[in-house]
Amino acid sequence: MTVGIDANIVIYAGLVPKKKPKHSLTAAEAAAQAVLTRRAKILLHELRSERVIFPMIAVSEVLVPVPATQRGFLITTLKEIFVCAEFADRAASIAADIWALYKDIPADRQYDDRIALSADVKIVATAKALGATSFYTNDEDCRTIASLVMKGKGLPKNSQDLFIDQILAEGAEDMPKSDPKRSKSARGRKKGV
Repeated sequence: MTVGIDANIVIYAGLVPKKKPKHSLTAAEAAAQAVLTRRAKILLHELRSERVIFPMIAVSEVLVPVPATQRGFLITTLKEIFVCAEFADRAASIAADIWALYKDIPADRQYDDRIALSADVKIVATAKALGATSFYTNDEDCRTIASLVMKGKGLPKNSQDLFIDQILAEGAEDMPKSDPKRSKSARGRKKGV
């Protein structure tokens, strides 16, 4: 199965630096952040054997707080975990379809910010162009956009894995691989090992 993810998944999971908050988090805000972190880590653990598309437009969003000298390293790291795809011809065609369908979305689900809308349309279209059948995001508006062309999904609240709390506490959760079909044993056989 191929799925797409939004930038907020990668941020909540702690794979990239977060923007510094403008104020200290209250206890309630810190607790809410901890819940989002747990849910994002559960999602990535559950997607460990899937092909996960993280479009380059979303990558650019997570690079904002990263010093310019470290961006290349972070992009390389993200490409080892996810398929980081460019917005290309097929995605442009899908984006046009999304724009055409967008006018039928109820007014209370439409974006106030056209720049955010444009970015989310391109992110969803890129994932769809690479075969994603589901798109995960914690952003309800983006999920609505994704639902126009595939299944828009939120973060899971629980895991099917009975030992997920222990796995997360130990930091032993598995991550997706940019090419999940190439296991270590398959690579070893290819090299004649």
